[in-house]
Amino acid sequence: MSRRRWSHLLSEARAARSQGWPITVLLSLRDRDDPHRHDVTRINDRDRRMALALQVYEDSLCSKCGQPVWVCRGVENLDRFEVREDVCHASDRVREYVSEVTGKTGVYGEHGIPEHVALSLVDLLDSPAETPAA
Repeated sequence: MSRRRWSHLLSEARAARSQGWPITVLLSLRDRDDPHRHDVTRINDRDRRMALALQVYEDSLCSKCGQPVWVCRGVENLDRFEVREDVCHASDRVREYVSEVTGKTGVYGEHGIPEHVALSLVDLLDSPAETPAA
C-alpha cells in the first residue's frame, strides 16, 4: 500500500480492527437490503480480504523502523536514508518544566508527559511573537 494514496484505507482498516468491527460495517458499505448490515459479528468476503490485506501489509514492515522491509533492508538502498529530527514542542516544554521543578531530566511516561502535569496550548493570537507581519 502506498502511504500517500492509500493511507485513508489503512487508517480505516486499523480503526475497524481496533473496534472489533468488520470494515464494511465501519464504512457502511453493506447493502441496504442486507438484514445483517449492522451486525458486527458477521463477516463477509470483503471484510476477510481487507483483514488479510492489512495483515499482509503490516507483516511486510520492519519491526525496527516501520518501513517496508524491501526498502529498509535492500542492499540497493544502503546510504540512501536521511535522518531528520521530528520535534514535539509540547513534550519539550513539559520536560523543561519538570526539570525546573524537580531537578530531574529524562523521558517521562509513554508519551513523555508525566500524569501530574496538565498541558494546555497558549492562545497563539495573544502571543506577539506568533503574529504575522503585515
